[in-house]
Amino acid sequence: MHKELMYDSVFDAQEHFRILLDCMARPGTVRVLPIAGLHPPEGLHPAAALVGFALLNADVSFFASPLWQDYLRENTDAVASDAPDADFLFVGGALLVDGEAAALIAQARTGTLTYPEGGATVVVCVERVAVSVGAAAAPAAAPHPAASTIPAADAAPTAALVLSLTGPGIERVNELSVLGLTAEFLETLREQNREFPLGIDLILADAGGRIAAIPRSTKVQWD
Repeated sequence: MHKELMYDSVFDAQEHFRILLDCMARPGTVRVLPIAGLHPPEGLHPAAALVGFALLNADVSFFASPLWQDYLRENTDAVASDAPDADFLFVGGALLVDGEAAALIAQARTGTLTYPEGGATVVVCVERVAVSVGAAAAPAAAPHPAASTIPAADAAPTAALVLSLTGPGIERVNELSVLGLTAEFLETLREQNREFPLGIDLILADAGGRIAAIPRSTKVQWD
């Protein structure tokens, strides 16, 4: 299994972790991670791999398909586990199409009232994620020097689900256009997050290096 020798587990991980925090603080904001030079297994987008590198370590557990599991374990030292026990879940590809991804997040941990931070984080590889054309502008903030915000004009693939996001970190409504996510998956996510602060956090990653976050506190509607 490939070890990413060009990735710096300290400086790169810190840089990407800050980008993830910004995405979590401002749901619906799309950032781009520097994906050049990575060699993840088939189906695992490089941006999802970088998210894993930033979040996984020897003290946490994760669930992924066997091929992804070997790669992530080799590069992070995190412990592989079954979906109900995992701190992080990585899903995508055929699992989304066949509905298996929805079944997996239905099993994911949502934390407890005493320890809501025990809820899992799910990283989903989608075909494309972008700011929806015509979406309300996100609150102004300085962009991270290593990342860029995707302008609305570069967004909106056809046949995509348009997600309307409201809640903390959003001034009015932020809209995301997501290709490769199913309504069944979103219905399961909404069910898992119906009793805040319990729930799961979602990170979307596409093949172009784009990422966006939907924390459990965000209300999601879709067309």
